[in-house]
Amino acid sequence: MSIFRRGRTRGDDGVTLVEIMVALTIASGVFLALGLAAIAGVKGTLAARQNQLAGDMMNQAIERARALDFADVAMVTGDPTLAGDPRIDSDTFDPGTGVAEDLVFASVGTLNPHVTTETHNSTTYTIWRYVTQPAGISSGTRRLTVVVTWEVGDETKVRSTSTFVTATRRGLPLPRFLLQYSSPSVQTKGTGTVVTYGLRLKNYGARDAWNITGPSGTWSYVVDSDKDGVLDATEVTSLTDTSADGTLDTGNVEVNGEVWVLASRTVTGSPGDTTAVAFTFKSVAQPLAATASQTLSGSYSISGTPSATPTPTPTSSSPTATPTGDPQTPFPLPVPSCAAACTLTTEYLHELPLGSHTLALSNPAFDTNATLQSAANNYSTDKTGTAGRWLERGGVLATETNKSRVFDVRKQVPVATTFRAGQAVLYLNVACLTAGSPLTVNVAFGQSINTSLGTFTSRGTGSATLTLCDGTFREVAIGVPVGADFSVAKNKYAVIRVVIPSTSAGDVRIGYDWAGAQSRMVIPE
Repeated sequence: MSIFRRGRTRGDDGVTLVEIMVALTIASGVFLALGLAAIAGVKGTLAARQNQLAGDMMNQAIERARALDFADVAMVTGDPTLAGDPRIDSDTFDPGTGVAEDLVFASVGTLNPHVTTETHNSTTYTIWRYVTQPAGISSGTRRLTVVVTWEVGDETKVRSTSTFVTATRRGLPLPRFLLQYSSPSVQTKGTGTVVTYGLRLKNYGARDAWNITGPSGTWSYVVDSDKDGVLDATEVTSLTDTSADGTLDTGNVEVNGEVWVLASRTVTGSPGDTTAVAFTFKSVAQPLAATASQTLSGSYSISGTPSATPTPTPTSSSPTATPTGDPQTPFPLPVPSCAAACTLTTEYLHELPLGSHTLALSNPAFDTNATLQSAANNYSTDKTGTAGRWLERGGVLATETNKSRVFDVRKQVPVATTFRAGQAVLYLNVACLTAGSPLTVNVAFGQSINTSLGTFTSRGTGSATLTLCDGTFREVAIGVPVGADFSVAKNKYAVIRVVIPSTSAGDVRIGYDWAGAQSRMVIPE
């Protein structure tokens, strides 16, 4: 019998060592590539996350600054991190435009220190904040630049952004407004003539309209187009019920806007009769708010001598007495103006810091921020227990060194600032401590190199007399002509100075930064 041996086929051969090594080499290359790709992906994700966090921190810093009062968006002179900042050169900073800009400094502020650190996911981020004044832009606008840096290995990563911050007025939910006469509140008229009251409303809150309720009888209400408190033949635009609630109103008044109204009627009655009047303005948007309404009171008398016998009906030839009791002299009120091209800037008087009411004779400030105190505080006085700042009479504008007799309000300018020729007007709320006596107020506008009273230089002076001196706060408008342009150097002071001359009877209180008594000055710049 034959024995056959079956031969092995090619497919039954084993895998050689060389083939195994080749396969391992290929697999290692693939896994290495995948590993490197994974590492690069992780690094990219980490870098993107760090970059996103840096961007979030920049946005947060900007939004926090925008939520501040404009005056607080400034570098602080006492900031301990200023000295070691390599980006600051002689109080200037380049925000990335290639042009260095002056840093804006203040004695107090919120950006202190301007360099802070935050740690997220084991990475430490340094946040740098800079506030600068761009050349050619008004002092009511500042540039805020935020720089964020962090370390990745031996490399420093940097992100930066900048934005402009502008002094804005934010409307408050509660009505805030000033109501005052623009005509005499006490008048004498002949029977058959027309008695007219000028009424001025200034809106310090959110956009609103005000319903007007007047005395009984037939009264007409028209727009005082020339704002002089006098009814002219051309002033015939009547007020209407724009809110459709059954009551005449002012129509909508924008934030920081004003409306001038003339209320008039024909006088009836007998000589010697006196009629009381009252005009109430109430918010349409929030009529139930605590600050919704204000009322002006006054009266008018009928000229002539009272008689026990019946008085005949007056004819057109009946004498008419000249109205008396102008709220101030000079009257009509002065108007801010420029001698040449300029910007009229409204600057508001403040007691700083906000909410303070120290008895020390501190010096308040003025700026474009219209923020008010929450209450009528007793400022800087040990003479009375009532609201306002007490001011002793007998002050001299040019040479006064007694702090009790001078009311200086200062603004430290962050950059060199030029004030223009023209007429500035100070709207100052004052109250006479001696009721019934006219009060003269003298005002100067100028500059000072420091906070000492003796370094003041006047650039213009003005005066006005408050004739309705009854112990309550009233606004008096004082025109201050500035004869020529003048400049205040960086970090020096523009100054508003108020004194009560010795010829005035009684002392006064000054009110300047609460609702209903917000003092301000409109300045040509």
